[in-house]
Amino acid sequence: MQRNENSPRSDLGFDFPKHGYRGDLFPDTVPSSFTGHSLCISRQFGARGGSIAAKVAKKLGWQIYSHEILQYMASNPAAKQELFDFAGPKIVDWVEGQWSQLVEQGQITRTEEVEDLARVILLLGCIGNTVFVGSGAGFLVPDVNRLHARIIAPFDDRASYISQYDRLTMDDSKEKVRNSDERRVEFLHGHFKAVMNEPYCYDLILNSSRLGEDCTIQTIIQATRIKYGF
Repeated sequence: MQRNENSPRSDLGFDFPKHGYRGDLFPDTVPSSFTGHSLCISRQFGARGGSIAAKVAKKLGWQIYSHEILQYMASNPAAKQELFDFAGPKIVDWVEGQWSQLVEQGQITRTEEVEDLARVILLLGCIGNTVFVGSGAGFLVPDVNRLHARIIAPFDDRASYISQYDRLTMDDSKEKVRNSDERRVEFLHGHFKAVMNEPYCYDLILNSSRLGEDCTIQTIIQATRIKYGF
């Protein structure tokens, strides 16, 4: 599905991310099998998951969707409609079917906020070549469509990193890490019935402090390529 070159901002005042660094938001054809390839990155606050995800996405040539971008797409009616128009009716029907299944199985709490977010994630996951950062994406996108990786690090290492990054005292940094950890657990457990610390929820769990950033990146890329055969 083609779009006007002047329409990435359209009337939204928002630059949509370019899909796969190829200068278009979506492929020209709808995937007939609905098995687009996605990578879902769950991360502990301060474990450098966002930086790792961005570098993985760049090396794969995939589009990265941060929590902020996903929230924008989900909460802005014009942005969401434009996104769904691009996808076309086949993918939208698939998304509705997946959403209904999640609700029927009791895997998700049905609220307007989460419903819109889940639909956006499912749609982007179906199209594929996407890297999701947080937002519960790994608990929404079907197994066949995604590799789910969690990036962790010891508490003190995370607090030290945040202290340097945000120029905070160690006490303030530790408090910030604790609060963030609590909010993320509440978000996932409250909306997706997910227990994020259960290891069987993930395909990979990587300690970025022990492995280092480069090794963590290469491990995720290798696992992604092996799973999807490219």
